[in-house]
Amino acid sequence: MTDQCKISEAFVKINEEDLALVEIFNALGNEIRLEIVKMLVENEGLFCSDIVNKLHLSQPAISHHLKELRRSKVIVYRKEGSLVFYEVNKEYLRSVLGRFMSMLGIS
Repeated sequence: MTDQCKISEAFVKINEEDLALVEIFNALGNEIRLEIVKMLVENEGLFCSDIVNKLHLSQPAISHHLKELRRSKVIVYRKEGSLVFYEVNKEYLRSVLGRFMSMLGIS
């Protein structure tokens, strides 16, 4: 095995802004979660039951994907009685992805 193939034991420290990018890209790296985000944008938000009906997946599967999107702050939610309404966290994404665009030299 060459030195290039060995796994480095060095831990790379990452700042909070870069960690936010990693979390966003990881969350959106799944086709179901990306589809959920697209649906939320197109409909200006949806209730969980609407997402389940549109994607024809089980409620636990959708809940798992929503949890990952919430954890990465890609989406936010609010309760309306016993229902939960989800929408894209546009301000947060604008901020984090704006910094990413600047980092790439894209305005």
